[in-house]
Amino acid sequence: MGHVSIQDIKLEGDFQGTDFNLRVFRFGERRAGAPKIYMHAALHADETPGMLILHHLLPRLQAAAEAGQIPGEVVVLPQANPLGGAQVLFRDKHVGRFHLPNGENHNRGWALLTEDVIETIDAGLGADALANVALIRRVVGEALAAREPVTVLDRYRKAILGLCYDADMVWDLHCDDDSGRHLFIIPEQWPDWKDIAAASRSMVALTAADSGGGSFDECLSTVWTRLQARFPEHPIPLACPSATFEYAGWADVEDSVAAEDAQHLFSILCSRGFVNAEATPLPKLEAEGLPLEATEMLRISSPGIIVYHVRIGEQVRRGQHVADVVDPTVLDPAEARTPVLAGTDGFVLSRLMQKLVFPGDCVIKIVGREILEERKGGYLLQD
Repeated sequence: MGHVSIQDIKLEGDFQGTDFNLRVFRFGERRAGAPKIYMHAALHADETPGMLILHHLLPRLQAAAEAGQIPGEVVVLPQANPLGGAQVLFRDKHVGRFHLPNGENHNRGWALLTEDVIETIDAGLGADALANVALIRRVVGEALAAREPVTVLDRYRKAILGLCYDADMVWDLHCDDDSGRHLFIIPEQWPDWKDIAAASRSMVALTAADSGGGSFDECLSTVWTRLQARFPEHPIPLACPSATFEYAGWADVEDSVAAEDAQHLFSILCSRGFVNAEATPLPKLEAEGLPLEATEMLRISSPGIIVYHVRIGEQVRRGQHVADVVDPTVLDPAEARTPVLAGTDGFVLSRLMQKLVFPGDCVIKIVGREILEERKGGYLLQD
């Protein structure tokens, strides 16, 4: 009989008498040399498609564990952010993307490596790649355990990282606004992750070595790429490839679709060796890996009502009239409309669902092939 356990991690709140609970499902057992994968949904708390997908995945994992088919450990948090989950305004407005006490995005500012940690790692690196992986995980784990969190947000991040820093693969399930499906990964993961892009039915895999915000997935995968660059004389594999899965948009929540998505993810677990069972066929989908620097975050400069002239997936050309911002206080219909023009050739990946817009809002993402000058070396995320 395989091992299945449920762990509740209590997080003390920042006010007397308050706390939060992280519910963790573990399938199999962590063993030296055995594979471990970690996955969670709703780091932004209210992004529901991933939560429903993991809801459908849990029974499959339970059956696999009880059949003794999990050689290592699969760790799942179907709802990974109780802090943001509790943030509801006026009964019907959920605001989970940002931590209300300080305004910080819940998927920014994650970190594992410091100079002290890097120096400690440097002292023990050798010619054996597996030994180097074990050393790096040990040192990172010890440094993480030694952290002394001050706020509940700090305690939350320490708890989450403690569950996954030593994983062989990490999946971070999100959704966008009104959007097609896509992945965020580092360039070193492509094209090896083509099967995972197919499993998630992604239109594209957007790659960036460092998108600039300290996102959760990059915090894990770039431990290894940063150390590779720092110590090229030592063999250091990419031991924790991680990704953000954008499962379409807020409104794309259906039982039958989520059940299919769960089956496709389970198939990847089988083909990648996390579950000893036969993989089922994946969707016939050929996504491309394209640099995130080539994706335009099309922002507006005036307030009003956004009216779109293009749909998700539609190909557009640079200079094409893709939307209008309408000022309802202007009498002349022509003067009331400010045209929004595409700044690159590509396809429409997402649109802002909220139709009342303000200066600086990103209303459309256009995925192109040519790196945009204004995106070189800058902050690449929408926020």
